Amino acid sequence: MTFLLDIPAQEGLRRAGGASDRIQERPLAYHRRVRNGYLKLGSENPKRIKVIKAKDIQNTQEEIRKLIKEFLLKHL
Repeated sequence: MTFLLDIPAQEGLRRAGGASDRIQERPLAYHRRVRNGYLKLGSENPKRIKVIKAKDIQNTQEEIRKLIKEFLLKHL
């Protein structure tokens, strides 16, 4: 199982903060295309890739725990 923590591209750049690298310096449109590519992978592989809206730490953690619990109950 793969967790894809989804946030808008602009928010991701903001959260990265600090000194930027060559990837972070690319235009926002680039980051949006990358995000959309990963979201497409998630929608094409829903059994393997779980897309989680990464709003805040607590909700993200709760969603991951819920998915892991469901997976373990189903496969153990």
